Amino acid sequence: MKKIYTILLAALFSTSIFNAQNTIFTENFGGNFAHNESLSTNSSGYAHTGAGDFVHKIVNGNGASGSKCFAQLGTSGATTASRDIQLYAGNTYEYKAFVKTVNSRIYVTLRINVGGTDVATSGNTSANGAWEELSCTYTPTADEMASFQFVKTQGQLANIDKIKVTCTSCTDQNYVFDFNDSKESWISGGGGSLSIGNDAMNMNATGSQVVARSGNLTANLNIDASNYDRARVTFRTPYAAGGAGSGKLYFYNLAAGNSQFAVFDLPRDFTNTTTFQTVEIDLTSTPVSGTYSGPIARLGFRAPWGIASGDVCHLQKIELYNQPQPTVPALTLTGIMDFSLSGSAGKAIMLTANQSISDISVYGMGSANNGGGTMVKNLRSLQLVYLLENI
Repeated sequence: MKKIYTILLAALFSTSIFNAQNTIFTENFGGNFAHNESLSTNSSGYAHTGAGDFVHKIVNGNGASGSKCFAQLGTSGATTASRDIQLYAGNTYEYKAFVKTVNSRIYVTLRINVGGTDVATSGNTSANGAWEELSCTYTPTADEMASFQFVKTQGQLANIDKIKVTCTSCTDQNYVFDFNDSKESWISGGGGSLSIGNDAMNMNATGSQVVARSGNLTANLNIDASNYDRARVTFRTPYAAGGAGSGKLYFYNLAAGNSQFAVFDLPRDFTNTTTFQTVEIDLTSTPVSGTYSGPIARLGFRAPWGIASGDVCHLQKIELYNQPQPTVPALTLTGIMDFSLSGSAGKAIMLTANQSISDISVYGMGSANNGGGTMVKNLRSLQLVYLLENI
């Protein structure tokens, strides 16, 4: 994934029935990081203290879940990698990551630290030499900046991968699949095979209809369409398009099996065969087929049109989220607005919320020596913005 704890914004609504969460940060490593690159001195956003450094590793099959990339505290002794995240009072935050230790099992933990004090700590791994997921949770009583830490107090090296920070109680929700150095448990839905790439999941075509799905017929994301009104998909299509044909975003439920209950087009720039592009979909719009409503058990992605046997489509990220509609408060006028205005043509006044204006000569009125007219009188309070033009 890309950053250790980057804030990502998302959807709406919370219920105990569905898998409610707001993904704040994910990190699978990979991407543009080189083998043995320092993650504490580049732009990755990690800080490091203690012995050695916090470095990026690329070793085929040695990451969590058989991935290629991970990060490492590789020097014996006490050492910590961390990143700060803003937390808000009353929300519950969960910090998860896969950890693999070498002769340091009992010395390695995940921690959430505020102001120098550990407020949450995971347990240790149960054995050296194997990837295990650690986690800890924290609910702050005040807004505060917290340090999310990977700590080794002594011992030899320790590796970390597949970091995720979520808010499990936030009313805003999103659901993120980060395919950076990961397949995210997705499987082929036909037309090709899937493989892990450093910066995306590879969809390796054996035909022209290449589909990937977020699991088999029993897989259930346990989320609901009512929580998400937008989707964002990032992909790269390094093949000749042969036209502006779109890709597809599929939604499945348990009842219909592999028959999608809603399908949306993924338009793209078919001339772009070199860089990743991101498409945003309004899920409140009319689908190409079906009705977007009800439980979502799985997602599917069909590579954009033009792919053929031997081609590869690179899928980097899919996010479901909610785009809050802007609230337009009512205009409220307080007090008396009894005035007449005159002045130079083309002038304008901008009265901001509760602004008190005692001298408007700069606008060509009142006491200005430029032909200004009658002074404003009894102007008290305005909420919002009130614009008077050409007076």
